[in-house]
Amino acid sequence: MSDYTTVQRLRAAIGSEVSNSDDAVLSRLITAVSGQIDRACRRPDGFIAVPTATVREFPSDGRALLDIDECIAVTLVEARPVPGADYTPWDAADWRAFSGSALAPHFTRTPFTAIMVVPGGKVRAFADGRADSVSAPMVRVTARWGYAASVPGTIETACIIGAARLYKRGASAYQDAIAGSDVGMLSYRRGLDAEVEAILRGGHFLRPRV
Repeated sequence: MSDYTTVQRLRAAIGSEVSNSDDAVLSRLITAVSGQIDRACRRPDGFIAVPTATVREFPSDGRALLDIDECIAVTLVEARPVPGADYTPWDAADWRAFSGSALAPHFTRTPFTAIMVVPGGKVRAFADGRADSVSAPMVRVTARWGYAASVPGTIETACIIGAARLYKRGASAYQDAIAGSDVGMLSYRRGLDAEVEAILRGGHFLRPRV
């Protein structure tokens, strides 16, 4: 998991009332809110892709399409002809990673969420690994897993808002509501901040439950 903003940017957003002596507190709040955003969006890999490609295995069902985790680049696809067999590397011309739907795929828009077999290539489909109500791992994909190469600006904004509000709330011993001459009455709800949730929903960052 990555932090989605820096202490310096959070301090600037909060204003002059926060000093360098609060940096450790601000750092913990950033980490907490970043994790909260990942959980709310149902993205265990977070929004920042890993710096190097790693291997993951996936089941396949005999189709020419394979759903994969979000990634920003796929470097290698290997598949088994039958469950338990050795993985065989596929030629790069036999597959394409894409996002969107199979009928309207995007081959350059990341994050990629699926791989298709290219028509006219050496292979026609991923093998069917289903048997006795279970699905065996049949495809091995090497990729940079995650949503984007760097934190999206909208996600950083959401993190700053959530962390700043937690800092304000911490100053009042985490009361459910505080009052001040500059902001009037502020009420807090448990869980993800309402404004942060609105930002995530508006940007379509919340993934559906599966």
